Amino acid sequence: MLGTSAPLSTTTAALSLDLYDAVLIELSGADDLNFLTNIHEHFPATPVVACGPDDPSSAARAIRLGALEYIPELRPSASALTRGLLMAVERARTERSLRDSESKYRTLVEQSPDGFLLSVPAPGMPILGVNQRMCQITGYSEEELLRLGLPDILVAEETQAAPFRVDEVLSGKTMLRERNMVRKDGTLVPTESTTRVLPDGSVQIVVRDITERKQAEEALRASEERYRTLVDILPNIVMLTALDGKIVFCNKQGLEMHGFTSIEQVVGLDAVELVAPEYRERSVEAMRKTLEEGSVQEVELILLKANGASYSGLLSAAVIYDHDGRPAGFVRVVRDISGRKRSEARIRQLNEELEEKVARRTAELEAANEQLRDEITERR
Repeated sequence: MLGTSAPLSTTTAALSLDLYDAVLIELSGADDLNFLTNIHEHFPATPVVACGPDDPSSAARAIRLGALEYIPELRPSASALTRGLLMAVERARTERSLRDSESKYRTLVEQSPDGFLLSVPAPGMPILGVNQRMCQITGYSEEELLRLGLPDILVAEETQAAPFRVDEVLSGKTMLRERNMVRKDGTLVPTESTTRVLPDGSVQIVVRDITERKQAEEALRASEERYRTLVDILPNIVMLTALDGKIVFCNKQGLEMHGFTSIEQVVGLDAVELVAPEYRERSVEAMRKTLEEGSVQEVELILLKANGASYSGLLSAAVIYDHDGRPAGFVRVVRDISGRKRSEARIRQLNEELEEKVARRTAELEAANEQLRDEITERR
């Protein structure tokens, strides 16, 4: 502990070497007040305890000039000094810890890839604080944002359709919502915001720019639409099933061939239900082989329509893998070969008819030859 009996230069030198935990100053004149001011200016983190006259104005002046504790006695007792010093040191440590914590938090917030915005549940939701990332997302400077309210950077129509649920936030709920934010230049940026109330009653909003995610989602939707269009114009039946055989997708040709009018009638059905009973074992075996080998080609099946009719098809299938390389389902492609089967049957029929005609004609020729031979024999 240092007291004012030491010269200012000696005191500052000692404090520079971090030799003491606190400074005790007896305020008996203007020099002592200057001493207190100098110590606080040069060593603001060092706790200072002042003792002086027992009047509120002296105590207020000492605290204003930097003292953490004021003992209202010019010659305080040892117990009063001890108590005052301990309280000052503890308070200084607490404040230092709080400053360090705030500094670390501020560093984390400033380095965060997300925007941070602090507001209060008051009319206009005034903005009280932002980080640099929030400025980048909105295109405003920090000073400009601090002059605005939260509604100023949101789309009015969206806010009217989905107003802030301040009461739920204040009750302790954390709210997650997607909103468009209006940049300074008037353009919109899609964001995902997480809102929660802080212990002091203020509202913290963490804002994430989801432009890239939205672009990726749109690209995926466009890709899926192109894929769906391509699949729907194929002349073959295309189905996607889970590993257990449940149908999750069927193209337009598949719906028409099986006599369904909507995808909802098909999704959830077991694909084997669309196979004629006498061919189901073959179908199950084909899918088992697909899972083992990755694919199968042209397994002939008889398939069923919703009205009970049947048709012939060639099944080809392949495994669909997830992003970890594990089997997630199957793609089944069936080519309708009913026309080919009818052609083959017609060819067989024609062949049989031709063979029958040839046999009949051969028999006729043999009979004629036999008759001719008999006539020749009689003439001799």
